[in-house]
Amino acid sequence: MATLRKNFIYSTMLVCANYLFPLAVYPYVSRVLGVAEIGLVSFIDSIATYFILFSMMGISILGIREVASASDDRERLGEVFRSLLVLNGLVTIVALVAMVAATLMVPQLRDHADLMGIGMCKLIFNMFLIEWFWRGLEEFRYITLRTIAIKILYVVSVFIFVRDPVDTPVYYFLTMTVVVANAVVNMSYASRFVSVWKGGVSLRRFLAPFFKLGLYMLLSSAYTTLNVAFLGFVSDDTEVGYYTTATKLFGILLTLIMSVTNVMIPRMTMLASGSDGQKMRVYARRVAIALILFSLPLTAVVEWLAPEIVWLLSGPGYEGAIFPVRIIVPFFAVFGLGQLVVVQVLTPLGDDRGVTWTASVGAAVGVALNLLLVPRFGAVGSSVVWVSAETAMLLFATLYLRKQYPPSHAVNYKT
Repeated sequence: MATLRKNFIYSTMLVCANYLFPLAVYPYVSRVLGVAEIGLVSFIDSIATYFILFSMMGISILGIREVASASDDRERLGEVFRSLLVLNGLVTIVALVAMVAATLMVPQLRDHADLMGIGMCKLIFNMFLIEWFWRGLEEFRYITLRTIAIKILYVVSVFIFVRDPVDTPVYYFLTMTVVVANAVVNMSYASRFVSVWKGGVSLRRFLAPFFKLGLYMLLSSAYTTLNVAFLGFVSDDTEVGYYTTATKLFGILLTLIMSVTNVMIPRMTMLASGSDGQKMRVYARRVAIALILFSLPLTAVVEWLAPEIVWLLSGPGYEGAIFPVRIIVPFFAVFGLGQLVVVQVLTPLGDDRGVTWTASVGAAVGVALNLLLVPRFGAVGSSVVWVSAETAMLLFATLYLRKQYPPSHAVNYKT
């Protein structure tokens, strides 16, 4: 088993690649396509992403947890892999039918049927990404090297084929091919670890956590992915362009948090299954302290240089993204601590009920504020919705954790 330090290094490289490679092309495409076309792609992709979230349900979290717990037993690992893949496939079919129906019935989607078709391809191939499998096995070296190679091809392709605003479908198609390439490579390489197509499956024991954790993902999307879609419906593509520019910058800043999260889930799961609550608390405390110390100077710099950063990232015409950036960035530590409590503590403990309740609180705040603020304030309102929902989630999750798992009691893994 790789050490946490090596896993962290590879995971950091991975998440950096996932953001820095798109960042390498974003200043180019934002200038070539313009704010309205960028907003259109973001709007359509948010719709596709929402259907992908529905198709995946809780597999991105459940898969890591179950693969990590079965990693020492090849036969059991194969059963887990096939069962989750089949379950994911069945729900993907439902999501695809719903996406086709939405495209035919909703005028704003029907008008962009070509882009929606690309999104449908993304939905289908996303099922075969099986990132949860590699993260559960802690195969971060493989994930990182594969991702970097494919991202390099993506960046080169964008600079070659995207030259004009009419190339918007080409840009979205190239973005989709990254998913396709990763899926093909992943499924081919998986045969070295498990029997992909031959062997038994056991769906029943995964159904409850699959849908419970899926509910958490869907509820969370009420103030993330659905935020973009709702903004697109009640406002225009320009406002979507402002908001997604601000959130893209913030996503880059979240790189290190995601690196820690990806590395810690399988290791925290093993500690939880062994009832080593003290070590879990030590890890969580270290991450929290590092996060707070990192976020304070980062927030100050971004607040000060927000206009220059937005111009560097997107060029002229994106001034409407500056205020959303300044709203979101001060909550950097809030986002990170929320990830820590929910993804690194409650999830490895198998407390799906706590995860679902936490997401429900965030979704309730997100939906209510979306209806109140976004139609009137556009991108600025969406920014307020996001940070408010994340703050409510963190407060609830912290109180829940303190009540259910006080320091004086042992931590028990829930199977």
